[in-house]
Amino acid sequence: MSKKQLTFKSFKEEIINRCKNNGACQSEFKRVLESKKYSTLLEVLKENMSWCLSNDTITIELLDRVNSDTLVKADIYFKGEHEINVSKNSLIITLGSSSATIKTWGSSSATIKTLGSSSATIETWDSSSATIKTWGSSSATIKTWDSSSIEKENKGVYSVILDLDNKSVIVAKELKVIKQK
Repeated sequence: MSKKQLTFKSFKEEIINRCKNNGACQSEFKRVLESKKYSTLLEVLKENMSWCLSNDTITIELLDRVNSDTLVKADIYFKGEHEINVSKNSLIITLGSSSATIKTWGSSSATIKTLGSSSATIETWDSSSATIKTWGSSSATIKTWDSSSIEKENKGVYSVILDLDNKSVIVAKELKVIKQK
């Protein structure tokens, strides 16, 4: 039996209580209090996701009680497989056991954060750029084409970067980068 979906008001009340109990910083807590709709509240949570997860302010069980379409609209993915096309600047979160393929196009810029045991494949095209941040046992595979670029921060397992124009492979762990041809 699935749990009842939370209304925005109930979800916000739960987040407020958890923020209070976990000692959230005043400026971000104020943003939570001022949020009037899911999109605004979820943006604050996304920007602080690593803190939220490490302090159990956000849990998979809590996210499971939010309408999945609401989370997808906010670029938060925590279960299942997803294909995401990015043509505007975006912050994308993958966590839990989710798996995502993210493609950036044109001159867009995407920041992708992978947490938990999630995985992401990121493809950058044209002059788009992607910043990839991985934590825990999450992983990312990055493929770049044309004049696109990537920036990577890794706080967990190895990630693989494929630069198809320069025909090189970069294997990285904890910000140490080793180039291989």
